[in-house]
This record gives sequence, structure tokens and C-alpha cells, in this order.
Amino acid sequence: MKQLLFLFLGFILGATVMYVIVENRQTPEEKALEMVENITESIINEVNGETEDVQEQTETTVTSNKVAQSGKNFKMFEKPGNSVGGSYFQVEKVMDEHYAIAQEQDYYDYTDTYLSKDLIVLFYSPEENAFYDEQIIKIPKGKCARQIGLYNWKEYTYSDGKMIPIVQIMNK
Repeated sequence: MKQLLFLFLGFILGATVMYVIVENRQTPEEKALEMVENITESIINEVNGETEDVQEQTETTVTSNKVAQSGKNFKMFEKPGNSVGGSYFQVEKVMDEHYAIAQEQDYYDYTDTYLSKDLIVLFYSPEENAFYDEQIIKIPKGKCARQIGLYNWKEYTYSDGKMIPIVQIMNK
């Protein structure tokens, strides 16, 4: 009788374990979907974290700009440096109301066209909402884009960082 009772309890325990395993098993589609969701969430968190870090760190340092300061992705100079680039830049990506990634442009008057050059900069403007996508920034006569720091910019989340100048339009 004891043997029959142990056999019955073993059967119940085995059936319970099998039920739990089957209920928790995922189909390949469910596993793939979960992996995609996890990857997407981690990319979004990484991008948001980097953007917030840069915004917080650069806003406080660029506006004071009295002493050299640095953070995770940037380094500010004590004094403005040399003039950088030419007279035209095109905004590629607006970071927030004060900062935008821009690429230097050559302007050809006779064809009214702009051609991109290799120089990429992070523009700073103390004015709110100073930048918009695809904006052409023309440096006025008597002024220049003067370097005020360096920014470690990643064009894509998993790309290598590229050190670019942080610039502000100032008198020559």
C-alpha cells in the first residue's frame, strides 16, 4: 500500500513539474520578440541617458564658461579658442534648444547650392530654440565660429566616438 501511495505521489509531483515547465516555455517567436523588446529598450535608455548627460553637463558649463570644465562627453575651454570652419553650416541634428550638430558647407553663389565638407561641429547658442533641422547657419561678417570646447560625439549608438569642436558665433 505504501508503495502505491509513493508511486501516486511521484506521479502527481512529476505531472506538476511538467506542467510548470510547459507553461513557462516560450515559442521561438515569443523568445525573438522578447529579445527585440529588450534590445530596443536598452538602446532607448542608452540614447536618452547620453543625451540627458550631455544636456545637463554642457548647459551649466557653457553658460558660465569662466573656468575650464569637463564631463563625460565634453571638455570646455577657459577662453574661446581659434576660429573654426567657414561661413556656412547646415544643422544635421538638434540636440536641444541651445545645441545642434552641424556640418560645414561650401556655398556656390552662381548655382545657389551648398556642398558638404568634412567638418562637423556642435553649435552652441544662448538663445532658446535657435536651431531647427536642415537650417543653414550663415556666419555674419565680422564674426566667426569660435571653438569653446570639445565634444565626444557618436553618430550612431554603437559607433566609435568622434571628437568634434563645440563652437559659438563670436566677434573675430
